[in-house]
Amino acid sequence: KCDCGKKNNFTINRVLYYKRKETKTILCTICNPINKHQSGLEIQILNFIKNNYNGEVILNNRNIINPYELDIYLPDLNLAFEFNGLYWHNELNKSNDYHNKKTNKCLEKNIQLVHIYEDDWDYKQDIVKSIILNKLGVITNKIFARKTEIREIKDNKLVKEFLNNNHLQGFIGSKVKIGLFFENELISLMTFGGLRKNMNSKSKNENEYEMLRFCNKLNTNVIGGASKIFNFFLKNYKPIQIISYADRSYSNGNL
Repeated sequence: KCDCGKKNNFTINRVLYYKRKETKTILCTICNPINKHQSGLEIQILNFIKNNYNGEVILNNRNIINPYELDIYLPDLNLAFEFNGLYWHNELNKSNDYHNKKTNKCLEKNIQLVHIYEDDWDYKQDIVKSIILNKLGVITNKIFARKTEIREIKDNKLVKEFLNNNHLQGFIGSKVKIGLFFENELISLMTFGGLRKNMNSKSKNENEYEMLRFCNKLNTNVIGGASKIFNFFLKNYKPIQIISYADRSYSNGNL
């Protein structure tokens, strides 16, 4: 029987069954037809979007940013999603600047392109889903920053657990860890450290910082949270410079 919540009865041969089990894709050959252009994982993402968004959804369109194809495009939101399977989207099958060019082509049309990589969907699906819901603007758990308590955090175990559970890039060591707490629960976190040499930073001034991580608790929108934490850091540490980096796979860097 169908493994994706529907009442389909389907047949599948042994080889395809084990292949789909190995790649953790949809087994059902009705929901995930054998010769369909979309992969099973892409169908999972599409179904998740459709279950949480009622607007128009355009699939596999080559006219919007010709010659590139948009896997999933939501015209009412100027938002698109690209599923990057590990086989077809590695550097053996795509040029080094392929994803960057595609992102920039979308920006020329005022479209934000969100790249979803197969391994992130496999291993960090809860975080990816939270990012998608936030982009769709359907997060219902909203907390105003003025209702939170701001604290510096010394418990590195708490920071590590929060980042691994809520940030796509996970934990990284930091000097300064500032969080917002609501009803004594950590719901928003920003961390800072010295400028990293492996990011080509040459300054040795101790009063220069890199903002290393920022994230909210999954499926939670902390309104004004980033500003509250950042202003607290400015007031208490008086840095002469702060730099940060944005992952353009899912961010336009305007935090």
